[in-house]
Order: sequence, then structure tokens, then C-alpha cells
Amino acid sequence: MRSVTVLLVFLVAAFSAAALGALFPPGPWYADLVKPGWTPPGWLFGPVWTVLYILIGISGWLLWKTRDEARQLSCCGECSFC
Repeated sequence: MRSVTVLLVFLVAAFSAAALGALFPPGPWYADLVKPGWTPPGWLFGPVWTVLYILIGISGWLLWKTRDEARQLSCCGECSFC
């Protein structure tokens, strides 16, 4: 249960960064830029960034889950940076 709670904390942290970015939209200057032909359509940014923020939260959670295991595997007890 603790692991699920930590996952939710990581997801909330990732989406908090997204919410902070939403507070400062680019404005009309972005629409006036001359963009290359391969620029994706505007409607695609929401779904893609949602998936990216979910993956960022999950990767943070996975790193948190394996931190003790990795420390035990990599640390010989002799070094000060482990």
C-alpha cells in the first residue's frame, strides 16, 4: 500500500509541474512564429504531454523503489559516496 501512495505522490508532483506550466501559456507570439512543416498539430500536445508526465511520475517511483536495492548492490561499504 505504501508503494501505491508513493506512486501517487510522484504523479502529483509531475502533474504539479504541468499545472505550473499551464499558468504561463506562450501567448500570441507563439502562434505568429514561422514553424517548420513537421511541427505537430496543436491538439496533439495535450495527450502527448499527459503521457510524458505519467511516465515521468512512474520513472521517479521506480527509481524510488529500487534505491535501496541498488545501494546494496553497488556499495561495498568502503566508499563515502554510496
